[in-house]
Parts: sequence; structure tokens; C-alpha cells
Amino acid sequence: MMRAGDGLTRKVMVLRVSVCLAAGIDAQEMPPGEMDFNVVGLSFIAIQVRDDSAAAEWYTAMLDLDEVNRLEAQDGRYSIRILTGGGLSVELTRVSGAAPVPAGPHLGLFKAGLFVDNIEAAFALLRSNEVDTDRAISTDRALQVRTFVFRDPEGNRLQVFERCDSGCGPR
Repeated sequence: MMRAGDGLTRKVMVLRVSVCLAAGIDAQEMPPGEMDFNVVGLSFIAIQVRDDSAAAEWYTAMLDLDEVNRLEAQDGRYSIRILTGGGLSVELTRVSGAAPVPAGPHLGLFKAGLFVDNIEAAFALLRSNEVDTDRAISTDRALQVRTFVFRDPEGNRLQVFERCDSGCGPR
């Protein structure tokens, strides 16, 4: 069992900070030459869950992820599971006393998105497993993407995107 302070923990923390910073950067506020990168797709999400074992099982089955690490506080206050696969890393964190996802509108991050290379396959897999999803894949021609939203067992909203750079006409 890995403990906080080990190498992977530091790498995950750096990755988390990097994703958060990248998502909040306004290119117009950056001095010229200081922003020489683009975020091309979400590759890491962290989700607080009630039951990290059940959540890990669900994410492993639904997104074909593998558990690569587990961290636990010796006093049982928290447990973290790191799952990866297909360019995505998911951190599932169980924290004693955490409140559930609010049912109604609330402030703060309310969904995360991931880009896939075959949106029909992702949609079909989730629908066949009776996951709460949008009724259909929609197209946003302005953003040049096809997309749908699904909810995990905790009620977290995740949005799936597929780029359609050569046009978003009907398939």
C-alpha cells in the first residue's frame, strides 16, 4: 500500500494542479510567449465518492480502466484509488464525512468532459449498461464536436466529446 508522500502521490498532485491551472488560464491575460501549450482534452479527473470500492468497480467496467494505485490513511479518514486507461486517469477519493453531490443547481465544478475517438461505441456501452445518459448524441457545429452527458452512480455528470474537425454532418 502506498502512503501519501511517495513518488506517485506527488506526480498525481502535480498533474492535478497542472490541469486546474490550465483550465483557468486566460490566454489574453498571459504575456506573449508564456503560453506555448494547449489543453487538448481532459486526461485527469478526481471524484469524491461514498464507497471507493464500488466506484472503482463501476469506473473499471464502464470506462475500461485499471486500478494502478491505492492510498489509505492509517486512521481510515480517507482512501484514494487511481484508475487509468485509454489516456484517462481517474482518482476516486473516499473521505469520511463528505457530503453527497447536491441534487439541484449549485456553485462550483458540476461536470467534467473527456474526448474519445469513437463516441458511438462509448454511448452504446453506457446505454447497454443502463447508465443514466442523454437520450442521443448531439452535435455542436460551432465547437466542431459531437457530445453526450452521463451520470456516474454518485450523480456526477461527465460529458463525452468526439471531435469532428472535417465537419459535423450526419453519420
